[in-house]
Amino acid sequence: MKIHFSLLVIILSFSLNAAPKQNINTILETITKSSLKIDERNDLMLSNISSLNSQESIFTPSLYMRSSFSETQNIPTSPFSATQTRLTQYEVGTSKLWKNGIISSVSYIYNDQATYFDARDNFFVKAPTLEFAFTTSLLQDLVGGRYKALANYIDLTKDSEKLSSKIDKKLILATSLMDITTIMQTREALQLQKGICKETKNQVGQLEAKIKRRSVSRRNYLLGKKELSNCLAAIENYEKELDELLTNFKSNYNLSFDSLGLASLEDIFDQVKKLYEELNKNPTRVRKNLSDEISLSQTMLSALMEKRTELDALKSTNIALELRTGLSGVGSNYEDSNQELVDQNYPYVYLGVQIDFPFENRASAHDFIANEYAIKATEKNKKQLTIQKANQFALLKRTLESHFIIYKKYRETLSLSKEVVKEANLDFRNGRIDFNDLLDFNKSSLEDQRTLAAHRLNLLVDLITYLDFYQFFDVYVASSL
Repeated sequence: MKIHFSLLVIILSFSLNAAPKQNINTILETITKSSLKIDERNDLMLSNISSLNSQESIFTPSLYMRSSFSETQNIPTSPFSATQTRLTQYEVGTSKLWKNGIISSVSYIYNDQATYFDARDNFFVKAPTLEFAFTTSLLQDLVGGRYKALANYIDLTKDSEKLSSKIDKKLILATSLMDITTIMQTREALQLQKGICKETKNQVGQLEAKIKRRSVSRRNYLLGKKELSNCLAAIENYEKELDELLTNFKSNYNLSFDSLGLASLEDIFDQVKKLYEELNKNPTRVRKNLSDEISLSQTMLSALMEKRTELDALKSTNIALELRTGLSGVGSNYEDSNQELVDQNYPYVYLGVQIDFPFENRASAHDFIANEYAIKATEKNKKQLTIQKANQFALLKRTLESHFIIYKKYRETLSLSKEVVKEANLDFRNGRIDFNDLLDFNKSSLEDQRTLAAHRLNLLVDLITYLDFYQFFDVYVASSL
């Protein structure tokens, strides 16, 4: 994330310079709200979390109601055989899967049965049943803790998705800020080029007057015309590039660049330096894990550890246990039959065991091996990130002050270079130097300008990377999580 944070403070500095009372969040929130990419990533996060919630719904209690009706025409085998049987059944119940792996259920079943005979009286019976049932897998669930591990895995995966979304949104926002800086740099370059072209045009006019007096060679005059042509072409190229950048910015973020009302890069740099000096005085602000990437790696590792427990349990032999106990009743009507349940006249207990073959779940065994490699890879990734971020933080802490000194010297160099060009223009008008010498001075000044700009941007990148260790950027994406 190093390069992505360089522009965060750019926006901050704009808001501080252009409107001191303006809240820092204003510009950043404007970009966040207008960016369809951030909305897209947020919706993707919500979609992924919703999918995880659907997996977690297996732990939600369920309530069911059902009824059935059957009628059977019996084959008579004797004069006293039933000729017809009608059964109406009503059932209501609830069940829940607990994280310890036990499925508990309670059900009430009411049977209304009528049996018809030709040679004897018809028989009508009401038979209710109240049942409690418990099922589980001994090795996979009770001992192995499969469902508890699954629940933990789902929770950790949600946390990973939120962290991943946070990182992606920071990257999108930082990219938009990088686009802002590119636009500002291009505008600066355009203005500088226009100034050079104005001076070059004046110089070509002087060469034209001198060539008429034959006090300068035609070669110098043509060289001046050539430089003016190149200079005007450079202006057109910068204007074309700037137009493309502004159009792309509006297309990418659904926002006009000029509506942000940003300041100059030099003002930005001064504000960023001030922020650095203020935050550097508060070491308690340094992020515990240094970066969200390390936190994400740790969370993913924890999730894979829970997945290991789940898959290890699934490898075990499935020894299913079932316990059912309840009360039955019988009577000629609803009241009498249910009174049998109250009186507990007909209790029952059922215990069942089922063993599946083969003893080892081969598919889960292969998934377990794959998960082990994923754990090893994630551990190495976390270790690498930890080393990288720790070294990066230590290096920036040691070198940023010297970078400021270097930057100050580059500014002094550019200031002197501009003075040299000013004196060179006077010397050219007075005939002390020719156009070639003046051209060299102009090129040297342009090179000093580029050197300063490159160092300034590199310093901003390092500086904002350092500030992010102080959780500086987090506040601007927390509201969209």
